[in-house]
Amino acid sequence: MKLDYKTAFKYPLKDWKRLVVMGLLDFPGAFLLLPIPFYIGYVIKTAEELLEGNNKLPEIKDPIYLLKKGLGAIAVAIEFSLTTLFLTISFIIGTTLGLYLLSTLLLNQPPTALMRLIGYILFMIGSVYIILSLPLMMIHYARKNKFTAGFDIMEPYATFKKEKKKFIIAATIMLVLNFLQYFAIIILPLYGVVIAYTELITLHLYTQLYKNKEKIEQTI
Repeated sequence: MKLDYKTAFKYPLKDWKRLVVMGLLDFPGAFLLLPIPFYIGYVIKTAEELLEGNNKLPEIKDPIYLLKKGLGAIAVAIEFSLTTLFLTISFIIGTTLGLYLLSTLLLNQPPTALMRLIGYILFMIGSVYIILSLPLMMIHYARKNKFTAGFDIMEPYATFKKEKKKFIIAATIMLVLNFLQYFAIIILPLYGVVIAYTELITLHLYTQLYKNKEKIEQTI
C-alpha cells in the first residue's frame, strides 16, 4: 500500500481545538515539565486510535490514563535508546579492539586514526537509528501496551526491511519537519501548535508503515 501523504498532513487539522490544546501542553507547558507526560500520553492514545483505523484526533480526557501512557512511553524511549547505544558501543569496542590486535600483530603499529574513524561512523549509525526509529517505537508501544516494548530494538529494522522505500520517505519527511520547527519560533505563541502539528504528521506516516508491515507479516 502507498503512503497517504495528503491524509497525514490534513489529519492534525481535523480538530483544530484539540490540536491547540495539545500544542499548549507541549509549549509553553514544557517549561513546567509536568504537562509533558500528558502530552506524550496523548500522542500514544492517538497512535492507538490510528492503529484501530480511527482517522481523527481522540478526545483529550482521562488524565490518569494519559499520564500512565506518557510515563510508559518515556520508559520505552529510554529502554530503546540505552539498549541500542549499549549494543552500538559494545560493537565499537569489539571492532576497534580486534582491529588493534590484528594490526599490532601484523604491522606492529596500531591504526589509531582508522580506529577513531570506524568508532565515529558506527556511533553515528547507532544514533541515526535511534532518531529515525523512536516514532515507530512509540507506535509499537501503543500496539503492545507493554513497558518492555523498548527492548524490541529490531522492530524498526523489521519495518524497514519490509517497507524500505516508504520508510526512507517517511523518515525524510520527519527530518524536514523537525528542521522547519526551528523557524516556527518566530511565531512564538503558536510554537507548540506547530510542533504538535508536525509530530502528528510523522505519527500518521509511521503508523501507516507499521500497519503495512503487520499486513505483510499476516500474509506470510
